[in-house]
Amino acid sequence: MWTLQTTDQSLHQPFQKMKTFFERQTALFPCQIVAKESDSFRIEMDQQQQQAIIYYPTRVTFFRGLSLLKQLYPQQIHDYEETAHFKELNFLLEASRNAVMKVDMVENYVILLAAMGYTGLYLYTEDTYEIKEDPYFGYMRGRYQEEELKHIDQVAQSFGIEVVPCIQTLAHLTQALKWEHLAPIKEDANTLLVEEPQTYEYIDQMISQMASLFTSRKVHIGMDESYGVGVGNYLQKHRYQSRYPLIKAHLDKVLEIVDKYQLHPIIWSDFIYRVLDEKSQPELYSLNAELSKEKAKEMPKSLTYVFWDYGERQVENYQTRIANHQLFAKDLMVAGGIHIYGNLTPNHGKSLMTLKANLESCKQSGVQKVMATTWGDNGQEDNHWNSLPIMQWYAEYMYQTEVEENWVEQRLDTCLQPSAYKEMISIRYLDEVPGVEEGNHYMANPSKYLLWQDPLLGLFDYHVASYEKLGYQLDRYYQEKETELRSGLLNLTGMTELNQQFYAQLSCVLSRKSTLGVRMQTCYKKGDSLISFISELEELEQEVEKLADLHQTIWYTLYKPFGWEVLANRYGGLIRRLKETNKIIQWYSDNQLASIPELEEERLPYMLGTTPLSINVPDYRQIAFTGYN
Repeated sequence: MWTLQTTDQSLHQPFQKMKTFFERQTALFPCQIVAKESDSFRIEMDQQQQQAIIYYPTRVTFFRGLSLLKQLYPQQIHDYEETAHFKELNFLLEASRNAVMKVDMVENYVILLAAMGYTGLYLYTEDTYEIKEDPYFGYMRGRYQEEELKHIDQVAQSFGIEVVPCIQTLAHLTQALKWEHLAPIKEDANTLLVEEPQTYEYIDQMISQMASLFTSRKVHIGMDESYGVGVGNYLQKHRYQSRYPLIKAHLDKVLEIVDKYQLHPIIWSDFIYRVLDEKSQPELYSLNAELSKEKAKEMPKSLTYVFWDYGERQVENYQTRIANHQLFAKDLMVAGGIHIYGNLTPNHGKSLMTLKANLESCKQSGVQKVMATTWGDNGQEDNHWNSLPIMQWYAEYMYQTEVEENWVEQRLDTCLQPSAYKEMISIRYLDEVPGVEEGNHYMANPSKYLLWQDPLLGLFDYHVASYEKLGYQLDRYYQEKETELRSGLLNLTGMTELNQQFYAQLSCVLSRKSTLGVRMQTCYKKGDSLISFISELEELEQEVEKLADLHQTIWYTLYKPFGWEVLANRYGGLIRRLKETNKIIQWYSDNQLASIPELEEERLPYMLGTTPLSINVPDYRQIAFTGYN
């Protein structure tokens, strides 16, 4: 039983919340905890007296201290000290690509962020908040209500975590701009129309709402990947102009609005970096960029620029780009990526390779603000629970000089539950199959394309057949993964257990479906009977139903229901095609069909990879269909 002694009475309520969260996982040892503000962080533990003193310089470090106490006290450690290497450690929670996290789960996330020691939570909402003047903004998208955002802000603040609204004021507004009434401010399907007065009235409504809901006086105004500026509907009203003056003028107008509400602006830096590059190179953050020093001086210095890079593995390359940013960015934040997007399975290997280079370069370059981002591209098939192991790595780079995996494992097992790290990190191997380069830098995602590919069309069957010719047995591999994941379930509870059940079931489905198309076509070409596939398809259909049910349970546990219908239709389409494949085989076997045209077609490679399965196809539509869709 933990008790708290403190002169700061506001610590008691969040202390009770964190204690209750910990007690759901493991029994806590008896301890009287004394909280004392200090210039530096330290824990003194007296196991004989069942007492501990946590000296903390900031509010959130007290709560990180509680998780460290939970970890170190049973090990008979008596003193512990650490120092933060960055001023800010921020986490970006994606809430725009269909999955809007439920408020109670955001609370759980805030507790975990505090236990890890994060200082900031950026809530990324493209159209998933309310604009009073526009009822269609976020309509049927699970948008956060005003009282929900105020509650999230209040809870996070009690733990010492700043919630910063993260919105879009130029591009990435596809879901909002699909409604007819916004046609006058629409450049293209994704982008607002610059130099249009109504555009800035609408942005004013956005900024006004953010200013009224959050305690923080910061607002992230987005503006990344704004490729369509000046080349769409703009040309119906104006003569062509280069992108730099258009984007610079738009930025200045948005900053005027931000200043009106006395907020500090933050933006993604990619479009600035690109328009300042005198070589006009197409890639993001080119290493060979030559940024115009004259134009760099013109860029506003009163805002924070966020340099984001989710794929770089070399410290020196990060440092080159950071140095380029310092030509125009007085205040710089560097963001890395937790790779849970565009796939069913988290790519922890790539996350680990990139975060180490990212954070080491920040330490060496003196960058004081860092961020870990999560995204939900292509419908958020993966879920945010899978980001927790990598979140813990970011946190330990914040507070440790040298970071070892054994320490990170201890930390996550303490913050979340015993055995969590080992079991959760192993999910990566559903994509990082034998033959894929270690770490999966190029983001091979066979667990996605082998699940969703049509059983008869087999767009990826060429790759499966080539893989098998190399001596690999994909069906057996996934059988082994299923066994491993199910054995690990004995150590888990709650959401972590549910998540592992899903991946065990995904392994089960892949063990049956991954080679199905190859085996069916081989039998067909040989003239062998296809009758045995009828029962196999029926069993596979049942296993896919189980997978869909588990996925829905995860979604409804973590997220608001809006957005699930997208994934439900994917599962429904797959189940329907399995039924139809079964029926076609029956017709063919009964001589009602003279042939099966889909199995007559020679299989061609979808694309080239270093090995047959080392390919990345993140878009469901490109996987499941061959025609217009």
